[in-house]
Amino acid sequence: MKRKISNWTVEAFVFSGRPNPEWTLTEKQAHDWMNRWEAAPSSGKEVQRTSRLGYTGCRLQLNEHSYWFIYDSCVSYYDNGLVISKKDAEKKMEFFC
Repeated sequence: MKRKISNWTVEAFVFSGRPNPEWTLTEKQAHDWMNRWEAAPSSGKEVQRTSRLGYTGCRLQLNEHSYWFIYDSCVSYYDNGLVISKKDAEKKMEFFC
């Protein structure tokens, strides 16, 4: 999966009454992310969002229609209706965010 490596933003979903923190990845971080994504094993399980207080995952946004959602040992990539999910058993991708 080839992606333009620029202006990738991360948002951590932390229900705390304050705005969610957001930041932009560097080009090196974006390349590191893609290496982790490509190496991760496939999963038939899509990320399940929860509606509880506190941390509920993070989103890595590529553009208006393409993003990854990471939570609870699972990573799902969404792109115009396409969903690809992978396992993150050791939470290396989740801790990356």
